[in-house]
Amino acid sequence: MCSQTPPVFGQAEAGCPLKVHEKRSLPDCTNNAGSGCEDQLRDRVEQQFESPASKKLLVQPKSDKSQIEVGGRLAGENMDQSKDAADCASQLCNLPDDLLLRILCFLPLKDAVKTSVLCKRWGHLWALVPDLRFSCYFFPMHQRPLFMELVRRACALRRGSFIRSFSLSYYEMSDVVSEIKEMITSFVTTCGMQDLRLDLLNCGNAYTLPSSIFSCGTLEMLRVRSRCIIKIPYPISLSNLKVLILQDVIFEDDDSVEKLFSSPLLETLEISYCNWMKCKSINIFAPKLQHLTIYSDIEPGDDISNERQVQIDAAGLKSFHCEGMINDEYCILGDTTRLVEAKLLYAPSDIREEVIADIVVARNVKLLWFVSNVLANRDDVPLFGSLIKLRMVGEIDSVAVEGLFAVLRGSPRLRSLYFTREFFYYPVNGRHGLLDPMPSCFLSDLKEISVMIAGSVYNQKQLFMVGLFLETVVALEEMTIRFLEDHVDCEVLLEDLSKFPLASEKCRITFQPQQWC
Repeated sequence: MCSQTPPVFGQAEAGCPLKVHEKRSLPDCTNNAGSGCEDQLRDRVEQQFESPASKKLLVQPKSDKSQIEVGGRLAGENMDQSKDAADCASQLCNLPDDLLLRILCFLPLKDAVKTSVLCKRWGHLWALVPDLRFSCYFFPMHQRPLFMELVRRACALRRGSFIRSFSLSYYEMSDVVSEIKEMITSFVTTCGMQDLRLDLLNCGNAYTLPSSIFSCGTLEMLRVRSRCIIKIPYPISLSNLKVLILQDVIFEDDDSVEKLFSSPLLETLEISYCNWMKCKSINIFAPKLQHLTIYSDIEPGDDISNERQVQIDAAGLKSFHCEGMINDEYCILGDTTRLVEAKLLYAPSDIREEVIADIVVARNVKLLWFVSNVLANRDDVPLFGSLIKLRMVGEIDSVAVEGLFAVLRGSPRLRSLYFTREFFYYPVNGRHGLLDPMPSCFLSDLKEISVMIAGSVYNQKQLFMVGLFLETVVALEEMTIRFLEDHVDCEVLLEDLSKFPLASEKCRITFQPQQWC
């Protein structure tokens, strides 16, 4: 007999069918808080879908299993119900244009275009949708000219009209670079655009991004993923820019970088694999900046002797993520007490004094990621008095383990410890002074540890650190052991783990099989 209590989503008792009731509502397709009549428009659409005629459009099983009603028409049925369905379609077509455009916002553009054949009124309605998103990935190579024709038509029809967001994804675009630049220039500053995203890949030689983009005062979000040169005009007019994401772009001078990154309302800045080798010293003043992400790499032929100093004055910074082969010194100025999350994932060959300075800046964070050997053999490890979650990236070997325990001793409030890779540390002389002194978080706050075991046959090096944690972390409540699915015998592993005495009576060991990514 089924229990009276409804089962948890995704589970059901034996013999009880799982019933999932999903309530559908009309989602919001606009970020414009000043649109006003949003709720009224939503109610009008829902009333249309709740009318008796519209309900007949649903597929409903009949009591006679040999007959199925589809779209309100049943074989042998009179034409009355067909007329009801036609009336419902007519009611939908009679909705005002602004409401129909909201409905079309939910469709991919290629499907919205198909509505142009419904009737004369719908002919060009799709082109008035305020959000234009074009992606060539839905078109095979031989249909790329057709794709570009679609983009041309849509932009030509919207010239001078409001466009809230515009997104264009295109690759192998060397033959259409000039056309795309001209297209963007023709409407970006005249349509009140708020969101612009350009993913233009494999474009051949680097081209200059249209400067008109940086004169769009309504722009709030700008993403450019393309090998292009950015030259900022004077004066810059990005007074409303809040999110800036750049990848593979080329900066020619310090002035362009400083102007772009110092937009007064900028909250999120992400710089991925950009080339600023020609820049010397950069000063960024972004009082509203909250999230800063930098991915960097050193290409063959780059002049690594030219180390730039990037000074960032961002008193409101909450998260700082820096990853890769870093050839620059990043200096975060002013008050950093609001910084709660830091990811310092430097390449192993890139551990310099500047990196340690970054870690000192991050001493107030609550969530910290860093490469396991960042603090190897160092005596100046800072105190992380607020750190709650620590994520170690990379293998833990004899070099990395001392830096790890230095951080643990300096993190009295640590609650969660996560290792992305396996352990390769097995000292010949026991614990080799790792617990001298004992990290205070082992006795009070450290509740969760998650470790990784790799390979079909694990060895003593991988289990040594697991055993050390089980034997010494008095506050431990859960030890999660991750391993590749079908690569580890759980019964044998559990038997090996049972040989370690548990320091915590509350400790629970959880196995978490994982699949190859």
